[in-house]
Amino acid sequence: MTSPDHTLAACLSWGETHENSHRRTEAHHLKSLCEWRGFTMAKLAEMAASVPLYLEEIAPRFDASNERLVRDLEGKYSFDTYQQYQRAGRRLIDHFTGEYEAAARRKTSNDGWSLLIALLWNLVGAGLVRMGSIAAVEQLADICRRINLEPRDLGQDRIPDLRAAIRHTTEWEKALKALRFLDRSRIHLCLLDLLPDAPFGRIDDSWRRIFVLPPAISEMIEAWASRASREKVADARFEKYAGPLSPKTYSHRLTVLRNYVSTASEAGAVSLAEVCDLAELFEPGVIDATIGHWVETSSAPGGLSFRSMSDYCAALLVILSRNGLADKASYLDGLRRAQRQIEAGRRESSIMAAKNQTWCQTLLASDEKVEVFETQHVLYWKTAKEALAAADAAGLNLRDLVAPKSLVRLPKKKRVLASKLLVEARKFGVCAAFAAIELEAAPFRKTNTLDLAWKGPTPTFFDHSSSADPHFTIIIPNELLKNGKSLTKRGEQLPPIEIRDKVPSDHGFKILQWYIDKIRPLFPGARHSSRLFPSCLAGAGRLSDTALDLWLFQCSTAIGLTLTPHNFRHGYVSIQYQADRSCLGDLAIIMAIEESTLRRHYRFIDRARTAREIQDKFRHRREAMRKRWRPIALRVA
Repeated sequence: MTSPDHTLAACLSWGETHENSHRRTEAHHLKSLCEWRGFTMAKLAEMAASVPLYLEEIAPRFDASNERLVRDLEGKYSFDTYQQYQRAGRRLIDHFTGEYEAAARRKTSNDGWSLLIALLWNLVGAGLVRMGSIAAVEQLADICRRINLEPRDLGQDRIPDLRAAIRHTTEWEKALKALRFLDRSRIHLCLLDLLPDAPFGRIDDSWRRIFVLPPAISEMIEAWASRASREKVADARFEKYAGPLSPKTYSHRLTVLRNYVSTASEAGAVSLAEVCDLAELFEPGVIDATIGHWVETSSAPGGLSFRSMSDYCAALLVILSRNGLADKASYLDGLRRAQRQIEAGRRESSIMAAKNQTWCQTLLASDEKVEVFETQHVLYWKTAKEALAAADAAGLNLRDLVAPKSLVRLPKKKRVLASKLLVEARKFGVCAAFAAIELEAAPFRKTNTLDLAWKGPTPTFFDHSSSADPHFTIIIPNELLKNGKSLTKRGEQLPPIEIRDKVPSDHGFKILQWYIDKIRPLFPGARHSSRLFPSCLAGAGRLSDTALDLWLFQCSTAIGLTLTPHNFRHGYVSIQYQADRSCLGDLAIIMAIEESTLRRHYRFIDRARTAREIQDKFRHRREAMRKRWRPIALRVA
């Protein structure tokens, strides 16, 4: 049981009565977050004042891909306000526990880290190292000082100790960034005496679960996953000619297998040191114990949801079958069907998730929201043009300020304004172009839209804007689609999608033409990239998923409709299907998906529509009978 002196309730009381006004403000923000999450003081009196617990249970770090958090924030906190409150709550806990002062003392340590950081600052001054990388190294230094680990001693063998000292995912992300930066920095000879003898190399970047497995077991797992991630051939003698499936498939099956093996060890079902063959881990008793442990720990941090368990079991069935263990696959299949929670997860995975259904229903319930959804690209376009106009009015040529060095030359006041307007124009401009494609071309998956390119091995975006019939064409071959192989087997493909302005309500062509001319050149990667959406960094890559997720969250929140990139597909289908129940066959073609899948995922709209139709029929019948009922109504009255 948590000591009464070290609970979140005690932390709040300490902050609310503190002589420092900053602590009192932080306490106010923390209390607001706790009330928002439904935590009473009695409950807080049972919870430890701990940053990891705070981030897990109350206020996780904002991430636009965290759809649950995004939904929870809607109508309560803006993105900026949530971040402000979340950081304030964390600072208060750090001050209350003494971690803030301890970190300050660690920062003044005279050790190998202080010397390494000083040398790195010298390299920054010489223009050989980017300033932005130093913050990650300073964070890594703080983590290592907690366990008295010098930079020279931080090798691959100490990564598990480093993980154990890390308190939350943000620290882990910064530590990974720092380790990779230090590997790249080995070219500077002045640093080598302070760095480990060998580079860190590849590090498993997963945070939620840490799988520490014996090397022999890891090798067997990789062999099994590799065998299960190749095309299936009818005759085992020709297995060597089977081509590999996608790297994503291999990565997923590898993760599933590592999780299963690690969980079997955690559950005490087997001693990995004594295992000679992975088949030993799939005896009925071991399967029972491992699946049971998954179910028991489902609500714990890092635990699997029942939907994920069903997905993992399905992947294990393929892995076992492809590795010649059909009998063990049969037992696992029987167990997952008999296990009530996992079976419920399997049924849930065949339909749209409840949170997405709620989002669609909320959209359809409001004509105003539908209008905003269908015209959002125009609203983003307007805001981006305003940012460009403000830059012109201030005498700022944003094209000349794309390189960071150009911004540095400006006076501070102009530099701050230019930086703000550049970000504003980029994010609203990108969201305008992205939404124009999703709404007026087709609701492609996020990856396919971000990967659009007019050059390279497989061009997918074709510019006919200077032709007699100006338009853009998007052609995405099956090999680039998520379900491309199934389309190929059925002899189908996504038809060419043209974007042209035919009626006054069409804006897609104009927005894309404006984006290519005005916004795309504002990205450092535009010169060297053939991608429609170039990277924010210099190079030939494309815009990252994370950047789009964050920008779309911010831009859509600004117009009163918070959404993620995948919501375009949900919103597009929901609105069309609500208006025309016979449209699913046509939607299946433009979305490169089976009609039966669409019908299964959007049948909740059918149920709602049927309920309304029954009400309407009853209402009309009642109205028709009204005159016959009138004498009865008068007598009752």
